[in-house]
Amino acid sequence: MFVRQRPFTGQSGFSLIELMVTLTVAGILLAIAIPPLTGALARQRISSTISDLSSDLALARSEAARVGQPVSVCASSDGTSCSTSWTNGWLVWVDVDGDGTKSSTETTIVRSRVSGRTTPTITEGGGATNIVFGASGALRSPARTWTVCVSGQIGRAISVLVGGPLSVYTTSAVCS
Repeated sequence: MFVRQRPFTGQSGFSLIELMVTLTVAGILLAIAIPPLTGALARQRISSTISDLSSDLALARSEAARVGQPVSVCASSDGTSCSTSWTNGWLVWVDVDGDGTKSSTETTIVRSRVSGRTTPTITEGGGATNIVFGASGALRSPARTWTVCVSGQIGRAISVLVGGPLSVYTTSAVCS
């Protein structure tokens, strides 16, 4: 059986004008969608960081009570030694001598909390760069509060009381 083909009578595909109109509409839709997405992403980073920090602080407290030795948490930018900024990460270790300073003979419990990112920022209200939980799990220093912020967003905070549980709450001000 023989099928007869029709001759080419018109154009196929898109014209340049149709393509430009489609790209313009797509651009407008993206311009409307991106700002809310950016805010949602910032809130998610805050929430994730709060979750990581609070779980590591709870781990430090419970580990101190479990092993019967002090456990410390300090700001760390490299995952092996203490530093001055909580934003880059932190380190949790069994602090055998209880001095809050990591020595090479002390066992690291958590080393993976170094992000290398600069957002969200993490600040400790009193400027402390370390915290020590005693052998009973009680905090050896005064109560501490960390605030986690991304500029232009409402931040969240974690408070650690001497003998009480951790509390996580939303701050009342927009982060600068």
